[in-house]
Amino acid sequence: MSSKDVPKYVQENYNVVAEIAKGKFGVVYRCTEKATNSFVAIKVMKGRHNKKDDVEREVAIMRQLSHPNILQFIDYVPDKTSYILVTELLNGGELFDYCVTKDYVEEAEAVFFMKQILSGLEYMHKRDICHLDLKPENIVLKDESAKELKIIDFGTCQHLTKDKAVKALAGTPEFVAPEVLNYDPVTCAADMWAIGVIAFCLLTGCSPFLGDNDAETIQNVTEGEFEFPESDPEEGYDDITDAAKDFISSLLISDPRKRLTSIDAQEHKWINGSTSQAARINTERLKKLRRRRKLLAAIQAVRLSVGLLRSFTRHGSVSVEPAPDRRMTEPSIRLSTPPSSAPATNPGSFMANGSASYKLHVS
Repeated sequence: MSSKDVPKYVQENYNVVAEIAKGKFGVVYRCTEKATNSFVAIKVMKGRHNKKDDVEREVAIMRQLSHPNILQFIDYVPDKTSYILVTELLNGGELFDYCVTKDYVEEAEAVFFMKQILSGLEYMHKRDICHLDLKPENIVLKDESAKELKIIDFGTCQHLTKDKAVKALAGTPEFVAPEVLNYDPVTCAADMWAIGVIAFCLLTGCSPFLGDNDAETIQNVTEGEFEFPESDPEEGYDDITDAAKDFISSLLISDPRKRLTSIDAQEHKWINGSTSQAARINTERLKKLRRRRKLLAAIQAVRLSVGLLRSFTRHGSVSVEPAPDRRMTEPSIRLSTPPSSAPATNPGSFMANGSASYKLHVS
């Protein structure tokens, strides 16, 4: 790491300890603030590869958020060649990565984590901010003690208002709500659908709608049908409690008006402790799911790049802009120029197959 690559503002105010991640679109540093000696994370995004409006829109959202279970914004400084974002440093890794280091996860521990996610979401939703890309990769532990977790990545967030309906094709197919795919007006209920999918994955080690490709996944989400996997005591897979199943089923409802809200979810009997949380969850299935998701993400990223490259060769009208410094996870998709009709009946338009003509952002 050369000091000439580090912006002047960072050199003047922080000590760079290590480079955490680096890509075409920027670099992330672990730093200590000179004035306080406290650790922070600093993301330096290259100006030529990042749209100022997109960066500052995300920053504007983060400035409004201050909650123990939400990544804490510290500072934002644009300079001539880059955008500098300073946040608290998270050292604990992704929630699911922590879970798969163990042979079993107690249902009570899963409740402990879900309470924190729901608390952070309630804070956002009370401010009419919808995340729109909740998934395991965006739930991160603060440190290795695994006592506190944070919601991260606010690039797809929408600030909802009563006087204007918001439609947004955003999110990750495996976790996106049906109304988003149908290009209906977005509400905070879209986040609650994602919570249901995350809870299903965590508790069963299976993903309710994940197909072999995005088209199949989108079709499964649109149909909205799912089944809990059968228990297999001989293999160590005990059935989860009825209360846990009821919690999930109260979220994975196709009609967003009938889903639990973030407040309702915290009052559910499985969350508030008024019923048993005694089940033990064998993480072997979760380990297999984690490997499968990463493999599908890599395959989809290659297909997307090849398909859009072919389209660009033919039409010169399609571009792919990966969000800066994202980890290799299942691609999130955001359409900056959505089609005039709902894409649920044509998964290819949401997936950006070779015939797409609108701009996509893939993270």
